[in-house]
Amino acid sequence: MDEADDKKLESRFGFNFNADIEGDGWLTSPDDDDMFGEEDAFSVDSGAFLPNDEGRTEFLPPDPDRIPVIENAVKQQTEEYKQRPAIERTRELFGYMRPQRIVLLGIIKAAAEPISNTDITVEIERLKSHKFSVYSPTNLCTMLEQAGSLDRVTAEGEPYAEKTPEPEIVIVDGIEYYKPTYPEEVYWVASEAGNTVLGENDPLERAGRLFESEKEFRPIYKSVLELLIEFDGAAMTALSGAIDSIPAIATPRRFFVQHFVENLERCEAAEWDGSTWKATELGKQLLEKNLADVESAEITPVNPDGTLKAPGAHDGRLITETQGVNW
Repeated sequence: MDEADDKKLESRFGFNFNADIEGDGWLTSPDDDDMFGEEDAFSVDSGAFLPNDEGRTEFLPPDPDRIPVIENAVKQQTEEYKQRPAIERTRELFGYMRPQRIVLLGIIKAAAEPISNTDITVEIERLKSHKFSVYSPTNLCTMLEQAGSLDRVTAEGEPYAEKTPEPEIVIVDGIEYYKPTYPEEVYWVASEAGNTVLGENDPLERAGRLFESEKEFRPIYKSVLELLIEFDGAAMTALSGAIDSIPAIATPRRFFVQHFVENLERCEAAEWDGSTWKATELGKQLLEKNLADVESAEITPVNPDGTLKAPGAHDGRLITETQGVNW
């Protein structure tokens, strides 16, 4: 393969086939162009990564001293942060973690009385079972603890003291062995700040703001709640089949039923019970009061399993049009 062929391949695939991949970079010189006519990103020293002294081509770990600092980021580990009032830190955490509000409130509710780390982990996994979250139960409890919303206690509710467990010495056939021991299990209990924020939670007021900001979608919110009550719990498949074909949510911006279900969940009007979405008592109250004068949207009739009710060629076909995905 001659140089002309190399240039053709490089132009097509954006890779210099004459590069010395055992050397310091992918390109033969800083002047080589990539497939977009710009300098190859790997040939530019941004200063964010440790020097490639050994000439390897794999990614190197970032240099912590050169990583850009995000301005106004909350640093929970600083002494200054710890000195701020717990109620202020808790409200700030809820402000930054709005998508996780229901989970955070659920943790504080579960910790009304001392609850073991094992039991609260099970409860947190249940609370976030229907949605992806990068936060583990330990992450969430630690953030609430650092914000002053949760306290570590013993099973009796006394302050938890961190202790390094001493190994137990056992004797077998006259020989001493060390047997590992484990620290006492941590229990969690809601603090005064946590209970205060829990008491300030006003889902009815949030629902009022939601319906005010999305007036044009109130018929759809009403229809979603009606379906949840009619089916005594509905899978997203059925909700998608009934709602996603409504012209009002197609333009000017495309919405899917997940938008409405998630907003109702944030207002505590709908909840996931492990297998289906159900209307809460608050959701039923919203139907009777806030949405009583609103006309329901014209939906596609479906059965609880997502099959079409209307007779015809597609009768009995399982709705798979969106399933929450914009195909």
